[in-house]
Amino acid sequence: GSYVAPNGGISIHKADGEWQYFTTENGLVHNNIVQFYEDTDGSMWVSTGLMTIGAAIRFELSDGEWQIAEVLNDADGLPLGKIRSVFRDANGYLWVGSENEGLALETPNGFKILKQGDGLSHDEVKVYYVDPAGSIWLGTRDGITILSESDVSDIRGT
Repeated sequence: GSYVAPNGGISIHKADGEWQYFTTENGLVHNNIVQFYEDTDGSMWVSTGLMTIGAAIRFELSDGEWQIAEVLNDADGLPLGKIRSVFRDANGYLWVGSENEGLALETPNGFKILKQGDGLSHDEVKVYYVDPAGSIWLGTRDGITILSESDVSDIRGT
């Protein structure tokens, strides 16, 4: 993945030795690639964007070719703009961090956005870590926010 727009995008060296490419010309929302995350089913999430344009894009491998399987953006309940990070927790829920608009946490009723006013140390969520006790640590631009399993259940309403 490259973060050099407008010429960025994704280059994949496939098992057959050939290359496969993704840009805005064949499905990317933006050519700035921020992060890759391998999901539990082997699909790959890509965080992409710049300023007010961004998405979380899920790719699946089928017959040796990668294909875009899902594109999530603000129309789907994510924060507006550049997506910085994607993570799936042990309960199967998706977490999507943005650069400036907080974190979208999947709930049984769609995504819920958390921001600094809700207790995040900053609205830019970059990385995730699950500790042995099951708490989720969010690495943000201005520090770490730690959410216990009960905090997450309360936020989700589960």
